[in-house]
Amino acid sequence: MDFLKCKSELEYIKLLDKNISLELANMKLEDTLTKKKDELMWVKDDLLSAQKAVIEKDSFLQETNFLLLEHISKTSSESKQNEAIGACNHFHNSITNHIHLKTGLPPMKLYLMDMDKATRHKSSQIQSHSASPSWPFLMLVTGKSGLALIELFKIKKDRSN
Repeated sequence: MDFLKCKSELEYIKLLDKNISLELANMKLEDTLTKKKDELMWVKDDLLSAQKAVIEKDSFLQETNFLLLEHISKTSSESKQNEAIGACNHFHNSITNHIHLKTGLPPMKLYLMDMDKATRHKSSQIQSHSASPSWPFLMLVTGKSGLALIELFKIKKDRSN
């Protein structure tokens, strides 16, 4: 009987040892499972943040596309206006070119002088041509026939007002 009692106690100790080992393994698995659940929660949070960022990006892209389309339509209409203005300028140039061909006058240069400076200049003491380029000029106006002079006086009149 002692032998059986010893044998049963030995088996009991082995089973207890095995039970403790299984209990430790179970605790390790539970820890691992808890860590994996935490990681999964972080991944879900990251995924939600990424989805939110993608939704915001799509919203910004839609808004940008709308503004770009609006800008393109404005630019397109301005371009059409500029084409119309360019056509008017071309029409005006063709009329003035026709006038110059009709009159046969070459392009003229008009020199405007500041007479106060001109009378003080040493060349004013010498009798020379009134359009002498050695005089101090206020500005140089180039154009064809008298149209440039008329435009210049309009500009000067507007500035004085």
